[in-house]
Amino acid sequence: MISILIINLSSAKDRMAYQIGQMQRLGLAFERLDAVSSAQASAMRDPAYWNTWERPLRDNEKACMLSHVNAWIRVVAQGKPMLIIEDDALLSNKVPALLQSLEGRTDMDFVNLEVRGKRKLMSRTTLPEMPELRRLYHGRRGSAAYIVWPSGARKLLAATEKHAGLADALLSSAYYLHAYQTDPAYAMQLDMCEYYGLHAQLETASSIGDGGKPDYNIARSLAVTYKARRIWGQIRILLRRIATCRRATLQAVDVNLADFEFSRNYDDALTKYHTGTRG
Repeated sequence: MISILIINLSSAKDRMAYQIGQMQRLGLAFERLDAVSSAQASAMRDPAYWNTWERPLRDNEKACMLSHVNAWIRVVAQGKPMLIIEDDALLSNKVPALLQSLEGRTDMDFVNLEVRGKRKLMSRTTLPEMPELRRLYHGRRGSAAYIVWPSGARKLLAATEKHAGLADALLSSAYYLHAYQTDPAYAMQLDMCEYYGLHAQLETASSIGDGGKPDYNIARSLAVTYKARRIWGQIRILLRRIATCRRATLQAVDVNLADFEFSRNYDDALTKYHTGTRG
């Protein structure tokens, strides 16, 4: 079975305890990866590197990106795909079966398990042999739960050598990945539980540390550059939609509430979800 890597800050013991319980419930083995803290992040790259995104990055955003970079390094080193999850990810009961079914596949770079309430650019049809997967062209929104193969990890590492960015945004803009989405969703972050009518069970504030304030002098000096990058990012999204219009469409990822561990108020949660009164 595909192995699991949990990104966790050493001080976030409650989150790790939550994940241990979840792994036990699902019968899954895992490894822990020590997350980069916001206090460490800035010094880990040259200062100029952090100015290569569409806006100034806060320290906790840098830390999150570097934590995922370390996860990709681990995937390449081990030479096999891994399920990367952040320590506030809630997993579907169907994850073990998914990991078994994807074992041995070499024709994928990336599979996103997560849903965050936004539509994604996905293929109109599912894979014939795996009807729970759709080709994913844009909208890998969220970085809390995804499977990455060594081929995909190498591509992501090459990209992040050149520029920084938000972890989920880097994944969303990685059009070079042969990517798929589980539909229905097989994971969500705990901060999305209320939106879908579920009980969060754990505090969801960032455990990486204070975001800090960006250097506003740098922000002002690079304002035109940042704006140009944002505009180019929007153009790339539009071009992506045009290029895939015959085979893909913007659509919501489904959520089967029964697949998740949640509060005892199942009937109420289910009613809220299907009547559109969630959130």
